[in-house]
Amino acid sequence: MIISSIHDRAFFVCKELLMTERTYKKDIEVLAENFRHDFLSILNQQNEIHIEHDEESSEQDLLFNFNELLFTNLVPIYNFHSQFLRQLEQRISIW
Repeated sequence: MIISSIHDRAFFVCKELLMTERTYKKDIEVLAENFRHDFLSILNQQNEIHIEHDEESSEQDLLFNFNELLFTNLVPIYNFHSQFLRQLEQRISIW
């Protein structure tokens, strides 16, 4: 009976980890895909406006640098957690 209780507790902890990982992956996905897409669209629109008016903008350069800094690291993190989640789901399914 003690072994069963420990097994049940371990399974519950793993299921909780699975749910947390799903939520975390979804949140990163929103940032890495949706927010990134919208942010790049806005940057491209602003860049076209500056090109049409032959303007140079340090603010525009700053935003492009911010984009690179943020999403260069976020996409690999998203990919890692996607793979981790798949492996976790597979292992829990055979438990």
